[in-house]
Amino acid sequence: MIIVGLTGGIASGKTAVANMFKDAGYTVLDSDAFAKEVVLPYEPAWHEIKQTFGEKYFLPDGQLNRRLLAENIFGDAEARQKLNRIVHPRVLGMISQGLGESRLRGERFVLVDMPLLFEIGYDEKVDITVVVSVSQDIQISRLMQRDGLTLSEAQKRINAQLPLSIKAKRADCVIDNSGSLEDTSKHVSNLIAKLQNRASRSTC
Repeated sequence: MIIVGLTGGIASGKTAVANMFKDAGYTVLDSDAFAKEVVLPYEPAWHEIKQTFGEKYFLPDGQLNRRLLAENIFGDAEARQKLNRIVHPRVLGMISQGLGESRLRGERFVLVDMPLLFEIGYDEKVDITVVVSVSQDIQISRLMQRDGLTLSEAQKRINAQLPLSIKAKRADCVIDNSGSLEDTSKHVSNLIAKLQNRASRSTC
């Protein structure tokens, strides 16, 4: 089974690419979705976050106030590391479980959708790394539109991540998402065809 690690930057269009794989019938293990699941009210990570960061980051119904917490951690590397130490091990456990289930089903390849693929060294655990890339101007514009952020807020969130240019240099494959969805879909279809033919790490 080929394990494909998909990553990108915030507002690069990584989710759209992951959905194209899903629509083609392939398993996508979404680390963002798992991260939301592990911090649901009264889960162990939920309790740990409350103890570490305090009550102010929680809504009246008990849900984690993700936006408020994000505003804190994107400007504070130490706080970001604390949150990652709480969430990441649990997310990685869910990904490991998902990969095991895919192997049992005899799937030919599985996509692991992970924003911090390179940052946490998970690129060493996959067979092929794929980066969804756009220019920083497009990234900022999309992020401001999508999340209603100011320019400085958008820039702060982008600066908190490994630059897309560096990720692209380290990746086996790069999907340029600067154009239309049709163009991106063609890139994805070509990649799927190569994966179906058991493409090696060096051919994309």
